[in-house]
Amino acid sequence: MVHVKISGLTAATQAACCVELGATAIGVIFCANDPRQVTVGSALEIARAARAIAREKQVHVDIVGIVANMPLDAMRALAKDAELDCLELAGDESPDMVSALLPRAYKAVYVASNADLLSGEAFPGDYLLVDVGAYRHTPLQPRIFVGAQHAAPLPAPQPPTMKSRPIESGLDWMLLRALSQGRKLTLAGGLHPGNVRDAVSAVRPFCVDVTSGVERSPGDIDFRKVKRFILAAKSAYAAI
Repeated sequence: MVHVKISGLTAATQAACCVELGATAIGVIFCANDPRQVTVGSALEIARAARAIAREKQVHVDIVGIVANMPLDAMRALAKDAELDCLELAGDESPDMVSALLPRAYKAVYVASNADLLSGEAFPGDYLLVDVGAYRHTPLQPRIFVGAQHAAPLPAPQPPTMKSRPIESGLDWMLLRALSQGRKLTLAGGLHPGNVRDAVSAVRPFCVDVTSGVERSPGDIDFRKVKRFILAAKSAYAAI
């Protein structure tokens, strides 16, 4: 199955609704420059509300804290105080920083060019998030993926047809698909209910992550979009 993470929630009621609709992960943001930033207290309420619904449904939900450039001790304290399952390191953290937090952390890699797709291999752990929202087309030389030799051969994926071009067709889809074979890859950046089906079919990620694609405005969740997003992602995976 493909997991679905809804990020940027700011209220416990939002988390409960998202889990009820089928989300398997909830992302809460602690980055100071984001309008969706929450306090530890709010994050704790969100986590407990999400888990309460998950228990009723007899499913599991992960609560992910999204942080950027926090000191190591502060991240450990945050994970404990907010009852987080793991941390998403969305700043300039080093591989050593990620390693120190394993297995309860993973790195978010922002793809501004094809070459950035290779940078994720430097980070340890089973999990990796690739955000392709900032992509711009640049040549990749050499065209290799250092982990691809461990993956089974795959047919060349076709670039998905994106209605609002959140994922550019110039991306090296073989590299992105290979990353999703070698790691538990979360795909993020520009996803919404109208394109997530194509993205799942092309990349076959472990998880898809959405924030603005299911919002009316930052922090204001449109649950009709959440429902459509989850159904589209899961139906695409079922068809693979």
